[in-house]
Amino acid sequence: MEKEGTRGVTELAESACMCERHLRRKTKEKFGLPPHRLLENIRLAKALEAMHEQPEVTLLQISQIAGYTSYKTFYQAFTRRFKVAPSEAIWRIKQNPRIMADAFQRKLI
Repeated sequence: MEKEGTRGVTELAESACMCERHLRRKTKEKFGLPPHRLLENIRLAKALEAMHEQPEVTLLQISQIAGYTSYKTFYQAFTRRFKVAPSEAIWRIKQNPRIMADAFQRKLI
C-alpha cells in the first residue's frame, strides 16, 4: 500500500511533467522542504482554515477538505505537527478563535 504523501508527490510530479527526483530537487531548492512535507503543510493549513471558518464540520470532513484520503493519516500528521489532537485544536480555536488560529498557523512555518 502506497503512503498518502508519496501518492500526492507522484501526482504532483506527473502534473508538472517532471520525474519525482527532479521535483524533489526543485522543491527542496525553492522551499527548503521535500515535496511530501510541502504538501503536508498545505493540507494542514487547509485543515486549520476549515476548523476556523467552518466549526460545524466534522473532523472527517475537515480531513477530506484538507485533501487527506484517510482520517488516520490526517490525525497523525496533525498531532505530529501541532502536538495536540485535532479535536483539542478545534476546542481551543472555538474558545479563542483569532489567537489560537494564529498560533497554529505559526507552527506551520
